[in-house]
Amino acid sequence: MSPTDIATPVAATPVAATPAAATPDADLAATQSIATNATDLTRDVLFDGDEGLLPAEVRNTLARLLSTRFVDGVRNPAWWSRVQRHEDILRSRLNEVYLELVLDRRRQVAPP
Repeated sequence: MSPTDIATPVAATPVAATPAAATPDADLAATQSIATNATDLTRDVLFDGDEGLLPAEVRNTLARLLSTRFVDGVRNPAWWSRVQRHEDILRSRLNEVYLELVLDRRRQVAPP
């Protein structure tokens, strides 16, 4: 089995809700690092009172991942491209709600 045969972390799948052995300071540092990376992206205000930090494209991609069974790169190459382009921030946001981003790059699909 080659490394390309292994599904790489595009579907949101639940993960165990057991907290990692980390200190509160490490959790805070990780959160601040992610927040800094998110604020490095262009901020789009999409409605009155919008406090979201993610650009519209990332938000739309995240919403699509949460609302569909999977993203099919063959049928929807634009969505597949967006998922790959924003993989790190999507993975981070999904992990915050105990979901894992799973990508099968060989098949260009995010399995359920």
